[in-house]
Amino acid sequence: MKSVFVAAVATALLLSSQVFAQSKNFEGFAVEFSTGSQKNSLSNGPILRNANNTSTSVSFASGSKDTTPAIIGLSYGFKLADKIVTTVGLDYNLTSSSIAAPCVGCAHAVTATEKISNRVNLYIAPGYQFSSSSLAYVKLGYGQNSKSISASDGTIITGGPSNSGWLAGVGYKQFLTNQVYGFAEYSQTQNSSGRYSAGTVYFNSGNLKGKSFLVGVGYKF
Repeated sequence: MKSVFVAAVATALLLSSQVFAQSKNFEGFAVEFSTGSQKNSLSNGPILRNANNTSTSVSFASGSKDTTPAIIGLSYGFKLADKIVTTVGLDYNLTSSSIAAPCVGCAHAVTATEKISNRVNLYIAPGYQFSSSSLAYVKLGYGQNSKSISASDGTIITGGPSNSGWLAGVGYKQFLTNQVYGFAEYSQTQNSSGRYSAGTVYFNSGNLKGKSFLVGVGYKF
């Protein structure tokens, strides 16, 4: 996923001399960096006796973790009507988040640590331009992340290499100079569950939910 993002940025920069000079206001290509506060919550299902979903009374507890993300993005804005500018883009979270989930009902104390990384979002953001320098928008999209799990007793837990789901948010952009703008954004995400195995038993890692408040800067070419 990193290589796809790098290739997209490189392609956009190569086109800049011909395309970027023609853009105005919030139209055209832009790159962004943002950070802020992000809370990830994970709800886990029961441990299963076999792959046929035979439940047991043992489960990994739900957990949550507050993190500080570092997100880079690439976008392109185009005008649909007077004062209506729609942006399409992708962003990539450079940081990872680890959520510890203790086992409930296990014969001995075991904690599964679930690491979420390689978060990529593809989105469309219809916006209303109040002036040539300010824009409010709604953000809708699709997200995907990688997940790896390790257990404190040395058990190897495998499966479920990635999860995908939806993204929804709102934001505001304000130009600070002719080409540099600041923005603030609130968003929520929810990614699907995944099946994991540890030897002859299985469990469902539940839905991953995220809430983010971001502030950042963008450079429009």
